[in-house]
Parts: sequence; structure tokens; C-alpha cells
Amino acid sequence: ESAADEALDAAIRAAAPPDPALLLERIRRDVHSGRWPQAAADLLQSLECFPPYPFYLKAERLLDQLLSSGTWRPRRRLRLAVLASGAASLLLPVLRMSAFRFGLEVELYEGAYGGWRQEILDPASRLYDFAPEAVLLLISLEELALAPTGSHDRVETAVAELRTLWGMLGQRMGCRIVQTSFDPPPPGPWGSLETTLPDGRR
Repeated sequence: ESAADEALDAAIRAAAPPDPALLLERIRRDVHSGRWPQAAADLLQSLECFPPYPFYLKAERLLDQLLSSGTWRPRRRLRLAVLASGAASLLLPVLRMSAFRFGLEVELYEGAYGGWRQEILDPASRLYDFAPEAVLLLISLEELALAPTGSHDRVETAVAELRTLWGMLGQRMGCRIVQTSFDPPPPGPWGSLETTLPDGRR
């Protein structure tokens, strides 16, 4: 072990709580030297610290190399499709790393930008070719086009449509479906009335 490695190890031991940036540097050295078990252990320790977003981007390639080494055995493998109102690519490294933290190796499919509805409706879409075991739906509140007040019927229609699409996915693929909550709307022209009125959108 070189003096630089010893100094890095000492810095990691001295850090309280553990520093993901220091651990990331040691992961790089572990991967370069083929120390796969140590790389896996350091990556898991880093993820337990809930590192900032740039960590996930920098560590994703190292995770690829670790998985390619064949030395890490996942508890299970999972095909996950991510369908969103917008671009979901920035989320994918976080999903992969989070799955690794829980012992899962995830194969991801990112749907077309804003095309979540079309991908579900079209049985010949790439979504069905991928045959996911789980589908993550990230749908923006803007899709509902809610007025400041009086949108009860629009909400009922949107919920009915979502239930239909969930059923379609379940019948065609038998996959699990996870849909996140809608993002809260920004303040609108009606101000606090959007919150206080019974049929306000907030």
C-alpha cells in the first residue's frame, strides 16, 4: 500500500461522520486495483451517508465497473421502467445507487420525454418490449390542468384515467406500479383562496 493510500485511509478514519468524497476517492483506487470487495463496502458506506447529488453522477461509472467484475452478488435483479412527464434521466443514477444500497441490481428503462401515457396505451411500444417487473410513474400536476378553483370534476376524470392506465399495465404485464404524489402547485392568481376554498386546487 502506498503512502498516498495510507494517508487516504487515515483521513477516512478521522472523518466523523464519514466523508463520501473521501470514500469516493478510495473507491476509485479500489476499482483501479481490482479490490472489488473493498470497493463495494466503501460504496455502501458512502450511500448510508446520503451523499449530495453530484456523488451519484461521479460514482455511477464505478458501480458499472463493480457490477461488470462479477464479484458482487445482488439479492435480486429488477427491471424497472420510469415513465415521466418530463426528463427522468437525472434521477436514474440515484435510483441505481439506491437499489444497490438495498442489494438490488436494477436494469432501467426511461420512457420518452412526456410520453408516459402513449407508452402505456400502445401495446407495441418499447415499454412492453422491455417487459418491466415494476413501473415508476412521475407525473406532474401540470398534466391535470387544474383551474384555481372548481376543478373537482377534472380531478375525478384524471383519477379515473390513471386507474384505467394502472389496470392496463397490470393486465398486460402483471407488474408492480408505483406512482409518486403530485407536486404542489405554485401560488396562483387567487392567492390564499386556492387553499382556503373547499374546491381550491391547493
